[in-house]
Amino acid sequence: MKILTFKKTIGLVLFATAASLQAAPIPAEWTARYDAIGKALKSGDFAGFKKMVAKEYSWVQPGGKILAREAAMAEFVPLFKAKKIVGKESVKGVKKRGDLVDVSYDSRFTVTFAGKKPQGFHEVGVDTWKKFGKTWQIVKTVDTVSEEVPAKK
Repeated sequence: MKILTFKKTIGLVLFATAASLQAAPIPAEWTARYDAIGKALKSGDFAGFKKMVAKEYSWVQPGGKILAREAAMAEFVPLFKAKKIVGKESVKGVKKRGDLVDVSYDSRFTVTFAGKKPQGFHEVGVDTWKKFGKTWQIVKTVDTVSEEVPAKK
């Protein structure tokens, strides 16, 4: 019997997790939640977006760098000041884990800042949500892809 290496074991676990997130139909409440994020982004409603993000939020970037909430918010601010944003964050899977819900997504946006050429962005990751009272908030984002891509016209 062959023993799996640590890297292979982790790879299999990540693959199985991704597969399980994509297996079930997407509940309408989660699609609506991500539509609300897109609406806040496109309308420049940073205050509305911040209400969706928990105080203990952390953002794990593809290279492994972890940003706490305030540092992450500072990174997001310029997007809310863009002249124009076109695109969508598509929900790919939803999985409940105790009091948490993991939502996998694939985002593709074209962002135009004043006086600049449009820039395309592609992001793939998993947001972990937790309910505080009656309000769901994102407590963690783990991005596996975050890249600049050709802008869509």
